[in-house]
Amino acid sequence: MKYTYHYMAEPFDVLFFRNNKAFDFGDWYSEGFFPPLPSTFQGFVRTSILLRHNLLTKGQVKWSEAKPLIGDHENFPLDLRGPFLSSTAAGGGFYFPTPRDIIKEKDNNGSHRARQIQLSQSPIETDLGPLYFAAESGKLKLLNFEQDFIRDQDLLAYRMTGKFCLTEEAVVFTEARFGIALQENKQVEEHRFYLTPYQRLNKHIALYFQLKSNKQIHDLTNQHSRLGSEGRGAVIRATKRQLSLKMPDDFYRELAEARKFKMIFLQPAILPEDFNLFNNLNGIAIGNVNVRLLYAATDQRLKISGVDFKNTSSNPAGHKSRNSKNYKLKTMVNAIPEGSVFYFEILNDQDDATIAASLKDLDDSKIAHGNYSAMGYNHIVLGKII
Repeated sequence: MKYTYHYMAEPFDVLFFRNNKAFDFGDWYSEGFFPPLPSTFQGFVRTSILLRHNLLTKGQVKWSEAKPLIGDHENFPLDLRGPFLSSTAAGGGFYFPTPRDIIKEKDNNGSHRARQIQLSQSPIETDLGPLYFAAESGKLKLLNFEQDFIRDQDLLAYRMTGKFCLTEEAVVFTEARFGIALQENKQVEEHRFYLTPYQRLNKHIALYFQLKSNKQIHDLTNQHSRLGSEGRGAVIRATKRQLSLKMPDDFYRELAEARKFKMIFLQPAILPEDFNLFNNLNGIAIGNVNVRLLYAATDQRLKISGVDFKNTSSNPAGHKSRNSKNYKLKTMVNAIPEGSVFYFEILNDQDDATIAASLKDLDDSKIAHGNYSAMGYNHIVLGKII
């Protein structure tokens, strides 16, 4: 039996999530990453569960009781969707990363509109081997670089028609703050100033997440915990709002008839090694759909790693210092950034109804890959190629 919970994480102050850039001597600018990676946010969720069950005291975990609830460094027994920015106001909606194939163009009247890119009519051969369709050329401005998030109704329109209204809303603000480095003895180190950009959520904006567990957990409502690299406070609130991004059945029938669709990544994606999108002349299987890649609107890969404090019988809590032999860096993996869009041709030799049913199952799902997808990575939705 699965137990499902819907929550909002509401920060008390600004947020800061570290990326993988080393903060070495001489750096004056500390970069952050927002929204938080799913692997970062799952730590917040796990800690909140431990606190609510009274299993975390002075940094020590009652591991025998905690492991069935939150797992360990090898097992993640939860299923997370999110986090996604959401309004806490009545009637408010969700906000998602702007798809990277959206461009802004000017019409004859001088007005601007947004739409998805168009693909060339003739494929081109690349050094990767397969034939791909290139994007149209021209002086077009990518909207993604100036508008980080779009509303749920805009995402819906984009998936259906390839267009949406340019109604940018500021849901996150950046606040740059100066700091000064300290020596090991906590004395101020001269001439060691640095600048850090923090993120502040707009009023009535929080981080929505859905949590599923095979074990019943205590309600996390009003649980206070730490969120972000500097451990700033946040409180969890229950919400009746539920995120569902499935489309009407006609939508999937139209995709099946066109024999093509696009896949939008709502979270970064860490895909299985055999999931070779960029060398698939004969196609690959995504769920029950066999596809060949036509075009990818993406960016440079994210480098994701972490620190692994392994558990031992002598220290079941697993808390080790960085000088401990049980401390090590996790394997660094490459992730497709959120907002990336992949255009696919459907290769299935089946009737439209069967393909439509497979596309419906694939839509608003997570491409399975062990703990990564359980943490929230690989969440995708489908759209039309207009």
